[in-house]
Amino acid sequence: MRQQKRGLNTEKPQQQGRGSVQETSDAPPPTTIRYEQGAVRTAASGFVWLGVAALVAVSGYYIVSELMPTKMSPNSVFNSAFEEIRNKPEVVSRLGDNIRAYGTEYSRRKEGRRNHIEHQVYRDIDGVKRIRVQFNIEGSRSKAAVYAEVAENMDNGEFSYIIIEQALQGGQRQAIALVDNRPIYSPGEVQEKVAERLNAHNSVLYGHSSCQWTQRQLLEFGEYADKLKVVLCDKPENKDQCEKANLPGYPCWTIAGQQLPSFHSIEELRTMVQFHLP
Repeated sequence: MRQQKRGLNTEKPQQQGRGSVQETSDAPPPTTIRYEQGAVRTAASGFVWLGVAALVAVSGYYIVSELMPTKMSPNSVFNSAFEEIRNKPEVVSRLGDNIRAYGTEYSRRKEGRRNHIEHQVYRDIDGVKRIRVQFNIEGSRSKAAVYAEVAENMDNGEFSYIIIEQALQGGQRQAIALVDNRPIYSPGEVQEKVAERLNAHNSVLYGHSSCQWTQRQLLEFGEYADKLKVVLCDKPENKDQCEKANLPGYPCWTIAGQQLPSFHSIEELRTMVQFHLP
């Protein structure tokens, strides 16, 4: 038997178990790993708190909007309009005593003062922001629908109108204006104001010199037609612009980036500029 040489260790190194990792000199120290893990936890915690803060801010906005409504909020108009009419003799004589108000009625379920109030926000032909609301009132004998409107340039407690509409027997309805401060415009004033609103929003009327409907459209504005931007597509200088517009026919409006083909009366255009232009 061959003898082992002295000073040499001929034993095999002990085999490491499965899954064991041999340490190397370039492995990061444990303190560095703990630091990085802590940084990740800190960053994640920061994102969570940012999300919570955003949720609190949004919730706070809606709570304040409900509890401290502005003059132009639906709940504010609802409350002030009801206080204005609840004790009026014209209302009590028709509906009875103990009059109460509520919002939208769904399947005989009455939505209360803090629930949904039907409303619509728009700008009139003068560009003034307005809000319309609709709600219900009910007394000991009957009930009615209420329509009220407020403009942003009005003082608190002022209304453009408050109208109640009561259902009568036989399917008839009776409307009574309790407050009516709506401005009355002459036809010429309507033409001028609609033309100015259209022009202010870079609206264009495309037409053709030989098209009778183009001529009728211009006549709707009377002497204020020259306030409109009109492009006649039979003119050589307008050929490229008309082709690019890809018009379905004449006349055709482009208003707020949308096409409005065909002829429209001044009242139709008045409604459009009130409810569809910012």
